[in-house]
Amino acid sequence: MIKNTIIIFTIFLLTSINYAENYADRIVITKSKRIMYVIKNNLVIKEYNIFLGANPIGHKEFEGDKKTPEGIYFVDEKIENSRFVHSLHLSYPNKSDIHRASLSSKSPGANITIHGHPPIRELARYLFSGKDWTDGCIAVSNQSIKNLWKQVRVNTPVIIYP
Repeated sequence: MIKNTIIIFTIFLLTSINYAENYADRIVITKSKRIMYVIKNNLVIKEYNIFLGANPIGHKEFEGDKKTPEGIYFVDEKIENSRFVHSLHLSYPNKSDIHRASLSSKSPGANITIHGHPPIRELARYLFSGKDWTDGCIAVSNQSIKNLWKQVRVNTPVIIYP
């Protein structure tokens, strides 16, 4: 009985360790290339093509500017049943973003996520244009967000470059 318990516990422990090892160390996004890299142990383990905010050049300055932020953020929440299949909520705005927006007496905005595509009824107005279409978020295909969901956990750093 004790031997079986030890074996089961050992299998569980090894499986848990292996599962934890499959998580990414960080995500790096290069806006100019429209690429997101999932990185583990300084190796790119996956690349995803992305869409950005409809006004993609430059750092997000304030709410409604349709720009995707640039800087260092963290996945602070995983939203399973979002409007866009799954969403990885980012820690935008940070202190620097809040300060920058306040200089213009504006809100920095919020709710920046990495997400999939919208439901079919909304799809036509966004897709097939080959253009960036989000309000400032990072969009990937629905299959990509499902894969990414399994690779990323809360507190994963997300570095967004111009």
